Amino acid sequence: MRLLANVYVGIGRNDTSPTAAPNSIVPVAVWSPKPEQICKITPSRVFWIVFGQSVPGLCTSFIDLGPPVKIDFTDRSETTATIDLQSDYTCDAVEFSPATERA
Repeated sequence: MRLLANVYVGIGRNDTSPTAAPNSIVPVAVWSPKPEQICKITPSRVFWIVFGQSVPGLCTSFIDLGPPVKIDFTDRSETTATIDLQSDYTCDAVEFSPATERA
């Protein structure tokens, strides 16, 4: 069996920076797989959102970020969450609604 160098698995998100190539992914959590290793990635219905200034690829200080917002879809039939972001990176409340049809 030939082992490949520089192989990583993990979770990422779309890179939305202005200089990103189409369909680019920013790694969020990555690790090097080991032979015969079993990894379970369980989807979550709870999301935490933090707003602030950051640069992809650089460490971000939590001091520069606003308070975290919890969006919890557990036991909800709604599939959309809307928040109203203020200029100081805070938001008042999370509003849940059903998914809307795309044209």
